[in-house]
Amino acid sequence: MLHGELRIGTLARAPFHRPFLLEAVDVAVDRGHCQQLAVAAVAHQAIACRDVAVDLGFMVTVEDTGGAEVDTAAMAHLSLSTPEERRLHAIAFHEWVTVRTARNAPPVIGSRMGVPDGPGLGIDVDTDLLGKPFLDLRR
Repeated sequence: MLHGELRIGTLARAPFHRPFLLEAVDVAVDRGHCQQLAVAAVAHQAIACRDVAVDLGFMVTVEDTGGAEVDTAAMAHLSLSTPEERRLHAIAFHEWVTVRTARNAPPVIGSRMGVPDGPGLGIDVDTDLLGKPFLDLRR
């Protein structure tokens, strides 16, 4: 953790952290915000919380529990849609794993990660590798 960076995922496990961010500004304990996708539970909550942090002038890091291409593609999209002057860093977690769960992963050139081309997250998930769904909602 960088000095002055607030790790929302560790300090507040509530599914939506907007009140906590506003309290952090009131007591002047923060200069940065670390948005963990898994803690936010759904993308729109992570986006809204990131937007509040940006509006409050915080530096933003987007991360998650780590994983393969699906997780990293979601992180890359949220991170790279953060205004550049408010973006602290992002980690290409998909380069840390040995099993590839999708093709067209977020590209990494030098020390910069991008977002893949294509609809949605831009990746092509290898459904054969994932196995049989544990829940099917297509009825």
